[in-house]
Amino acid sequence: NFLNILNINQIWLYGRSCAFGEQWLESIVKQTGFNPFDHRDKPRAHATQIGFGQLTRAQQLMGIGYLYVEEQLQTLV
Repeated sequence: NFLNILNINQIWLYGRSCAFGEQWLESIVKQTGFNPFDHRDKPRAHATQIGFGQLTRAQQLMGIGYLYVEEQLQTLV
């Protein structure tokens, strides 16, 4: 699909978006299965995985912290 063309292989949703539930998630997944560049491609053959994340709040904050530190270290180079 188009997200896969952009090399986006996984999207994990966290926080308030999880409150929308499975039906909302299914509609998002269905809409992302379309490839505007190749209508012959099987939509699910190379589909981006989209789901609700399973990280705890502490793990999410730790990941955000690591991303921030990596970004700051790159400004030093």
